[in-house]
Amino acid sequence: VVLAKLGLPAALRRLIMHCVSTVKYQICINGELTDSFTPMNGIRQGDPLSPTCVVLCVEKLSHIIFDLVQKGCWKAVKSSQSGHVVSHLFFADDLILFAEAYVKQAQIMKGCLEIFCQASGQIANYDKSAVFGSPILRRSDLGKYLGMPLLHTRGTHATYKKLLDRVHSREKRTKVHLCQWNLVCRPKCKGGLGCKKSSAMNQALLAKIGWRIQNKDGGLWARIYEAKYLKGTSILDPSLLPKQVCSSTWKGILHGLELLSKGMLWRIGKGDVVKFWQDRWLNGRPLFEQDGVLQVGDVTCNVSSFFKGDWWDTDKLRAVLDEDLVQQIICIPMEVTNAVPNAQIWGPATNGMFSVKTAYTLLFHGSEWPSYDWQFLWKLKIPPKLQIFIWLVFQGKILPNEQRARRHLADDPTCNYCNWPVESISHIFRDCEKATSVWHAMLCHGAHPHVFQMDFNPWLRYNLLSKALWGDHVPWTLVFVFICWVLWKWRNNHIFNVDDEVSYDPEKIIVAAVGDTKAPKIPLLLAWEPPELGQFKLNVDGSRRCASGSIGAGVIRNSLGDWVCGFAVNLGKEQILEAEVWGLFFGLQLASAKGIRRLTVEMDAATAVLLVQQHSRLGSHPLASLIASCCAMVRQISDCSVSHIYRERNFVADCLAKWSHNLDLGLCVLDAVPSWLGALLVDDLLGVPLG
Repeated sequence: VVLAKLGLPAALRRLIMHCVSTVKYQICINGELTDSFTPMNGIRQGDPLSPTCVVLCVEKLSHIIFDLVQKGCWKAVKSSQSGHVVSHLFFADDLILFAEAYVKQAQIMKGCLEIFCQASGQIANYDKSAVFGSPILRRSDLGKYLGMPLLHTRGTHATYKKLLDRVHSREKRTKVHLCQWNLVCRPKCKGGLGCKKSSAMNQALLAKIGWRIQNKDGGLWARIYEAKYLKGTSILDPSLLPKQVCSSTWKGILHGLELLSKGMLWRIGKGDVVKFWQDRWLNGRPLFEQDGVLQVGDVTCNVSSFFKGDWWDTDKLRAVLDEDLVQQIICIPMEVTNAVPNAQIWGPATNGMFSVKTAYTLLFHGSEWPSYDWQFLWKLKIPPKLQIFIWLVFQGKILPNEQRARRHLADDPTCNYCNWPVESISHIFRDCEKATSVWHAMLCHGAHPHVFQMDFNPWLRYNLLSKALWGDHVPWTLVFVFICWVLWKWRNNHIFNVDDEVSYDPEKIIVAAVGDTKAPKIPLLLAWEPPELGQFKLNVDGSRRCASGSIGAGVIRNSLGDWVCGFAVNLGKEQILEAEVWGLFFGLQLASAKGIRRLTVEMDAATAVLLVQQHSRLGSHPLASLIASCCAMVRQISDCSVSHIYRERNFVADCLAKWSHNLDLGLCVLDAVPSWLGALLVDDLLGVPLG
């Protein structure tokens, strides 16, 4: 009946009812399926078709309510003085109805539910329903949902006291805590385990709500906050101050806004609304606060005042900034045609889109943390439990007898095997007689003895980053980790299983552990391929060095493999992706200037190719304006395609990019073949493969 009143075609209604009425189930008991049977009440909760049917049916209730609101019978509630009117909110299997607090309105609500129940066959459960009104009414809460209290005011410690007591009641046993919670909650790249700290995670999630409001989310909730608190202003407006009287939810959003503001950057389009000195558009801080400023002129000038045609005015930049800042600025793309406008994007993410992960990471920074990168540990091809084990060793958080005695878990700090006075972490894994004998038996050929004289952490890092091989194809890093693991297991068995005889054959155990390691992959030999007859091929590549900056380079050749022209552009200090895309930009520009109408573009940067192919969905990407310019030039060339190739087929452009690091800032066009490049061109023409 409900589906018919919704106006669904008869054929579709029959199909839906057939799916509901013909469903059969089987139950798995002790690993075996029973005979199939037909349920009496249609599909079960959790069936993929169930939520679809619920949405279709409840839509009829929504129509009934909207009809009464339009007739003026149902007095809906205004979210604010100038905000939206809300009559109902529907969830998966719950709903909230809003109306003025009068008996007549309650009767109208009940009448709507009765009409819907009569049509759908459902029954409203008033025992599980609650009425909530303004503070002048007695009812002050909506009860609980999934064990959590439903609040309309700010939550306090007392609100969740029962929940906290239940959690603490399960922690009655005394446990040894190896690490501080703050260390565990650091991101993995900062030396932690990446566990989420609830307070920081909460602020990151609140920042996401602010991001959605800033980007004009179309949801009802966003429109309500926009009308009530913002009234046409941006949520990032510095003049936006927290009001004295506002909801606790809005106060939470403003708390997340503190984090959101730290990561927001301006993406330069025409640059006519972005303040050169005052706004955040470079390195996450206003330019006048950064090191390298020679002199500050007009503090209210826009970024566009430092443009010269379709490029940066380098002379004007060098007059007020040092060379390091100039090189960072000139590689920032601009869009003078206003095809991609100025926009505020999320700086910590490479694609300019907000993510909770990058926001959470932004909260974790501190000078007391180690300066080196911890990613090497999590990239090791070892089981996760060994990664955690090595992390504990690196942090000094395992318990040798020295630490056990200090924590009153043992009486004697000496080594149980060699009776050394103090059993430290370095003693267990390197200095003990047992450990020394294992290392001498398993030491990688060619290893230098002096590495055992290093401090323990540098010794660990040296072996974990080693590129040496053990045997024919097994990485030494893998063997090193398994040796440490075997030493630790043997030591624990020796201490805690005193009555048991521990068999110990380290070489056999370690060889068995790494024996299933796959042999290295055989490199695939590839060669450059010339374009079809009458076509031209543009090979583009980028290169980056910290000292000399980023380089974009490219080569245009015809179907015979002859050199048409080449180029290299020094872009200052930027990331490799920007160098690749700038190389594409100048390569297409050069091809258009040569009058080339049939062009094949090849790049070994898969990310750059993907950006070009998905240019219409870039949104807040920092390179959106540069990609738009590249796509415009691709469309101007009658027959042009951009594709990804492997680096072996892009060797000439790769070598040209690396050779060009000594060039001055700007574009250098090479009409003639550089002498040193001739042999590589011949190899490409002959199809000499590279691996």
